[in-house]
Amino acid sequence: MLQFSQFQAGGKSIPPLLLPVVDNLRRMFGDRLELIRLEGDWLTFRVTGIVEATLLLHLQTNAAAVFGGRVDEYQTTCPVNAQRGEGVSIRYVGLGRQKEGDYSGFWFY
Repeated sequence: MLQFSQFQAGGKSIPPLLLPVVDNLRRMFGDRLELIRLEGDWLTFRVTGIVEATLLLHLQTNAAAVFGGRVDEYQTTCPVNAQRGEGVSIRYVGLGRQKEGDYSGFWFY
């Protein structure tokens, strides 16, 4: 059986800095976790049975389990009026942010 980290999203390889996060999400949600797409450095996913706003807040509450000691290096977003199944997106922004919009944390937009 393949390790979850070896999965791709939309035929694209998951960026290495997101692999530990995806592994942690897999441990947290099991088979309910579904990777939807990878666009640029954004990975979008959903969890069966959890609406997007609730999922974002759950990730924020459990940030240490999801991101380890590196929570300040990731950005997690969700549309304010997300339709069920639209997903939550994460990306690695690092500590040395290069441009406006590279804000770590949890955001509704």
